[in-house]
Amino acid sequence: MSISMSSPPSSADATLTAFLQTAPGSVADTWYAYKPLPLCTVPLEAATESRGELPDRLSVYGWRYLVRSGELMGVADVHEDGDHWLVMRFATGEPASALARASCAAEATSHPEGEYEAMILDWRELGINALYLRGRAIDDLVFDVWTGMPSPQTAREFWAGATMNAALLKSSRAEQQSRD
Repeated sequence: MSISMSSPPSSADATLTAFLQTAPGSVADTWYAYKPLPLCTVPLEAATESRGELPDRLSVYGWRYLVRSGELMGVADVHEDGDHWLVMRFATGEPASALARASCAAEATSHPEGEYEAMILDWRELGINALYLRGRAIDDLVFDVWTGMPSPQTAREFWAGATMNAALLKSSRAEQQSRD
């Protein structure tokens, strides 16, 4: 299986590099970034229309990097804000470990004929944070980043749950607005 990784803009890399020079860590070690993944979200309406595949209306709003300093692992989210980039999140511990486990599981999944494009689907409205592998001429795969679960779901399984949850959330919001 081949997983292609998009490249972030050089200005996003530069912002993260400057931030990492001041990040906490041991004196002897320096932080370095690797595995940048695009951060994507899907409008609620698009999710309710999904038919078992990634909707066309996908919005890339930033980049998530795994970062490391010696044995310490972290995750950093870099978002575009107008004409510049900002580090919006930096966390060590379980968030980074879960993403690393999901990445390793994705790389170890055996689909020799498959080629995938990797991205993070971060959809807080529905509590979804997934390593999404968009297949090229093969079914998409989804790895849960919250738990770092090593087994993937097919996109159809993933979207069946996401579509149902999006419809429930949309209905709940409409009901709330009618009461207000």
